[in-house]
Amino acid sequence: MKRLDFLYLFPIIIVLSILLVNFMAFLAYSGLILGFEYNINYIEPYVFQDTVRMYEESRLYTDIFERPFTVTLYPPVYYLFSALPMLFIGKSLIVGRAVSFISALLIGLIIYKIIHNETSNRSISLISFLLFFVSEYVFRWSTLFRVDMLGILFTALGVYFILYYKKSKNNCYFSIIFFILAIFTKSELILGPIAACIYLFLNHERSLTKIIFIYMISLTAFILILENMTRSEYVLHTLIYSIPGINYSFEFFFEKIFLFFQKNLLFIIGGTYILIKRKPPFLCIYLILILISLIKIGKTGSDTNYYLELMFVLTIGTALLIYEIIKNKNKWQNMKMLLVFVFIFLVIFPSPLGKDTPEGYPFNVYEKSTLIESLDPTNFFNFYHYVEENLKEYSDIMKKTEEYLIDKNSSFIEGYSVGINKNKDIE
Repeated sequence: MKRLDFLYLFPIIIVLSILLVNFMAFLAYSGLILGFEYNINYIEPYVFQDTVRMYEESRLYTDIFERPFTVTLYPPVYYLFSALPMLFIGKSLIVGRAVSFISALLIGLIIYKIIHNETSNRSISLISFLLFFVSEYVFRWSTLFRVDMLGILFTALGVYFILYYKKSKNNCYFSIIFFILAIFTKSELILGPIAACIYLFLNHERSLTKIIFIYMISLTAFILILENMTRSEYVLHTLIYSIPGINYSFEFFFEKIFLFFQKNLLFIIGGTYILIKRKPPFLCIYLILILISLIKIGKTGSDTNYYLELMFVLTIGTALLIYEIIKNKNKWQNMKMLLVFVFIFLVIFPSPLGKDTPEGYPFNVYEKSTLIESLDPTNFFNFYHYVEENLKEYSDIMKKTEEYLIDKNSSFIEGYSVGINKNKDIE
């Protein structure tokens, strides 16, 4: 019997080992990016510029026909979270990147907590935490000076409180707080509260009308306050100014969706499990809404950060599927299923240490690999040194660009437009 238990747990031990190696790679990569002095993503300079403006002038949404003649792309919460630490450590890209990095870790912990509540199994809960950081999209976006991870964190907290609202009457009201914070971090994060309302309606929740009323009143009140504080510029910046430049391509949409399915087979199986079992019911509703919203992938400027909300739910589904496989008392009967899962996980699933994986890395890593190949220590160290060398090369290029701008007497704003983040006027 002990031999059977060992044989059954052995694949789980292998999976945990590989996930730990990849988590170490995530931490190593994040450490390199956190302290890098130039932008990695094209949006970073603009978000950084707006954060510095909030830090220095305590204002964001100004008339675009007045200095600094820029559009502030996002609501104010992320800017606040990034500007406050600048009071203590000064203007630096590391501040906003640290906010995103810590948010990613906290999202992993929320996933862990949800899985532990659903399964009471610590091993599966740990797998769920680590599995989130295997996703190439999390690997790429979780250490950037961008709003995405903080917004997903608030959404995840709202989801958590709705999942367990029956345990406490206050949980629904806590979810309202976090869903509103999510929307005022990134305006597109509206699916969580919509799914919550549908779920509560289907459960015949008596307080649903009151919850919706509080939510809508709070949302409207904050918008009106921001409109008043910004002289009616808030809605113009975060909504109206972004509409005219939007174009849509179905060809681009299908190409992106095909690549997602190609690279995320394991997570897709986990999501399918949620839809088939309809358990947890709220996550099923939430996942359906997210899948419908993926139509936005085809619009101009869309990127793989749009998958982050989806990956949060799919990670939960994948962990629940693993638990479903191992919980059956007839262990021999389910051994084949578990081995098939391990095969998919190790041999097919791409590793973040592979070339062009994660998609959109600032640097192409030396060779393509799967998760099982990431166990090779040389693979890990080669990955680290490759990224480190490319960062140095990129830094040298940016320094030469900066010298050129100074030589040509370029302006501060022009410097930002090419990614110069040196926190000083270039005049």
